[in-house]
Amino acid sequence: MQQLLSFHGSQEIKDKYIARIKAHQIADQIIQGTGFNAETQKGCAVGCTLDSYNHGAYETELGIPLILAITEDNLFEKLSVEDSKSFPLEFLEAIPVGVNLENVYPLLFAWQMTDKEYGIINLVKDEKDKEDIQKISDLYTHLGTGQITEKEFRLADRADRADRAYLADLAYLADLDYLAYLDYRADRAYLAYLADLAYLAYLADYFTATRIKLISLLRDAQ
Repeated sequence: MQQLLSFHGSQEIKDKYIARIKAHQIADQIIQGTGFNAETQKGCAVGCTLDSYNHGAYETELGIPLILAITEDNLFEKLSVEDSKSFPLEFLEAIPVGVNLENVYPLLFAWQMTDKEYGIINLVKDEKDKEDIQKISDLYTHLGTGQITEKEFRLADRADRADRAYLADLAYLADLDYLAYLDYRADRAYLAYLADLAYLAYLADYFTATRIKLISLLRDAQ
């Protein structure tokens, strides 16, 4: 399978989609909660990037992996209204032309798991659960930094289980529900955090931090 390169190695392609997003932004057509409305020309991050709502077209049109299209879409819906309007342009502008972006999502996922301030590991009390989370984070870090191959990643027991979940529901894993990767009883405990008002207040900062981390990873992609 041919490796995807961002914007298929063409500055012209990047400029085309940046111009389109800027036009939608100026017309105040970037909105949350809508894929893309052809009549009003209003839509979400993905919709206004493509002028249609088709995550898979990120690969064919922009050379951007599907998982990053889904990640952008889910994060866009979680940001404040003000931040959501500037995020699609920020996302495209951060991506260099002609680079492989396959390492970005594994590194973002590892950060989501074990970041010292925002990682889910901070919400877990059981030491065994913390160890499992750290192991998974390390595995994704190794994948994202090229220390292991995709084949080696798939052969790892927990990664294999995570990969099957990933293939079953990409959108699910691109959201906070990445906790589905963890295949033990603690899932129920994690869901309880989502119902906790204090945790919900924390989420606003979490999504802002995730946006910053994603943009940083995109800029650093090689």
